[in-house]
Amino acid sequence: MCHPSRSNMLTRQVSRISKHSRPYPSRDSGPETGMSSFPESMSGFLHGSIRKKQAGFRRVFTLDLDVITTAATLEFLGGFLASETQYLTFAYDSTTETDLRVVDKHEEYEAGWINNVEIGRQILLRLEEANSRTSYPSGSPTPVNSDIDMYFKKKVAVTGSPGSPQTFTLGASGSGTIIATDEDGDAFPAVNAATYIWRVEISPLSQEARIFITTDPTLDGNNYPTFALSRANLGSASSDGAYYADFTLWLKLR
Repeated sequence: MCHPSRSNMLTRQVSRISKHSRPYPSRDSGPETGMSSFPESMSGFLHGSIRKKQAGFRRVFTLDLDVITTAATLEFLGGFLASETQYLTFAYDSTTETDLRVVDKHEEYEAGWINNVEIGRQILLRLEEANSRTSYPSGSPTPVNSDIDMYFKKKVAVTGSPGSPQTFTLGASGSGTIIATDEDGDAFPAVNAATYIWRVEISPLSQEARIFITTDPTLDGNNYPTFALSRANLGSASSDGAYYADFTLWLKLR
């Protein structure tokens, strides 16, 4: 949510995979979507080897603010982009960074329009740390293993609307629509959060209408992931009239 009291403060909850005003997920289990080295120089040698030299690096954050629904939010973003001092606050897993100074990478800025509809104004921000680093921030989440250990995926029809979101549970029992098995017939497992870092990813399929998480994924009393979804009012359904998305449960050992 935007911080109401400072024109140059941008606050985002970066633990979400898909929601209004979300960051793009990164593959390394961290909140940033990239890094920028400075100044990076590459040296080549006659025997064919190469070496890299750099003074430091800066993290890059990409935020998809999606459809802007109020004039006040648009005015806030205008003030943020016009400011010479900009800050980002985010929470990711158990790590929080507050008032991280950033610089937006937009010398010129234009809003996008979903499906060329005037009320579908979409905002995408690319922010870069203002200060160079020589080491990764202490306490920030870093990958323990080189790869994701397990994932379970299922194509699901979504009937929830903005006025009436649809609840799902990935598991043998729970609230709302129960998705017990994945596309291979394997059961969605109960998740031990002390053992696994887990994520639920929602990927809309062929239709033009977007699908949003309206209630963030949590673990219910049986440790099954549960969440609520809504399709957007903009766009159209698939050829059979349904709205589809891939549900993916990612599990990685801590």
